[in-house]
Amino acid sequence: MADSCISILKLLISMKKEEIQRGIDQIEHAPQLTEKLKEMQKDINRLKKENEELQQNRKSADRVDYSHAFTEKKLKEKEKELANTKQELDDANNRLSKLMGRKMTHNNPAIADLSDFNRPEKLGQRYSELYDNQWTDAFGTLQEDPSFEDDTQILDMLLKVLVNAMDFCKTNAEFHKRNITNTLLMRDDEACQLTSTQSKLIKDVMKVTAPESGMRLFEKYRSKLGRKNDRYSRYALLITPYLQECFSICWLMCVQDPPVVFGSLPKNGAAFDKNAYKEYTQSGTTIDFVVWPAMFLFQGGNVLCKGVAQGKYDSYARKHEEHMRSRDTRSPGRSKTPAYGSHSTNGEDNIRSRGTLDLQSTTMQSSRSYHWRDRYSEDRIPQYILDNFEMYVRLYPANDRKVQEEMGRDNYFRCVEYFRQKGYF
Repeated sequence: MADSCISILKLLISMKKEEIQRGIDQIEHAPQLTEKLKEMQKDINRLKKENEELQQNRKSADRVDYSHAFTEKKLKEKEKELANTKQELDDANNRLSKLMGRKMTHNNPAIADLSDFNRPEKLGQRYSELYDNQWTDAFGTLQEDPSFEDDTQILDMLLKVLVNAMDFCKTNAEFHKRNITNTLLMRDDEACQLTSTQSKLIKDVMKVTAPESGMRLFEKYRSKLGRKNDRYSRYALLITPYLQECFSICWLMCVQDPPVVFGSLPKNGAAFDKNAYKEYTQSGTTIDFVVWPAMFLFQGGNVLCKGVAQGKYDSYARKHEEHMRSRDTRSPGRSKTPAYGSHSTNGEDNIRSRGTLDLQSTTMQSSRSYHWRDRYSEDRIPQYILDNFEMYVRLYPANDRKVQEEMGRDNYFRCVEYFRQKGYF
C-alpha cells in the first residue's frame, strides 16, 4: 500500500517537473515568440492595409467603369447627333443647290445637266446617227418599192415621216404638261398660272418620265397610223425602225427646257447656209430641196446638228459658166482655158500625179441612191466646175475627202469620171 502511494507520488513529481520544465522552456523562448507574434501582427496589419487598398481600387475601378460606360454612351449620342446634323446640312445644301440649279437652268439651255443622258447635245448625236443609220436603211427599203418613180419621192416620204412625228409630239407635249399641272394642282382650268418653281418642277417631271411616256405615246401613234391605212401610213409603218427613232428623238426634244427644235425648211431658191446645212449630192449657192432638217438648241439658238440639202447654182453661177466658156474663143497666143475634150493644164498634171484616189471607198459612200459612173459619164460638165476641181486639187493635193466636201459629192464624182475617161487615173 505504501509502495503504491510512493509510486504515485513519484509519478506526480515527474509530471510536475516536466510541466515546470516546459514552463521554463516557454519562458526561455518567450522573446522569440514575442518577436514572431510582432511579425505576424505586422503581416496581419499589412494584409489588412492591402485589402483596404484593393477595396479602394475596386471601388475606383467600378467608378471608372461606370464613368467609362457613361462617357461611351454620351459619345455615341453626340456622334449620332453630329451625323443627324451633317445629314440635315447635306439635305439643306442639296435643296439649295437644286433650287439654285432650277433657277439657273430654267429656260437657260446654256447650262447643261451632264447627268442627263437625254440632254440636247446627246440628242444632236442621236439625230446625226439616225440620218447615218436608220435613214439609210429606210431609203434602201423604199427604193425596192416600184411605186416610187424617183429618189425625190423617197426623200419627200422620209422627210414627211420626221415632220409628222414632230408635229404629233409637239401637240401631245402641251397636252401632257396641262394634264400634269391639273393633276398636281387639282384644277381643271386651262388658264392656270404657275410660278417659275412650279413650272420647272413640272418640266423636270416630264423630262424624267420622257423615255417611258415616249414609248407608250409611240404605240398610240403607231395604232393611229394603222387605223388610217392610207399611202403615207402604210409606208411609215413599213420603215418602223426609222419611224420609232424619229418619234423618240422628237419626243425628247419637245420635253427639253426650252424645247429643242428643227429649223424651218428653206424654200427652193433660198441661200445655201453652210453653217446649218451640208450638201446632199449637189453643191451650190442656193437650195434646191431639203433632205434633212437642221436641229437647233432652241428657237433661234445654236446648231446642234446640221441638216442636209440639195444645192444648185443661181443665175450668177450660170453667168460665170458662160464667162468661162467664152474664154475658149479668145485669139491664139492669149492665155485661155482649153475647150471641153482638150482640157490640159497644170491642174491636170497635178491630177495625173495624184493617181491614188480611193475611188472604191468614195464610190461606196456615194452609192446611197445611184451609181455615179452611170449617172454622169455622159453628161457635159460645165467649165467652171472643172476649173474649181483643178483649184481644189492644187489646194488639197493629198486630201480627196476635203476636195469632195468643198465641191459636193455630185460634182466631185463627175470630175473624177471625166478625168478617168481622159486617162488621168
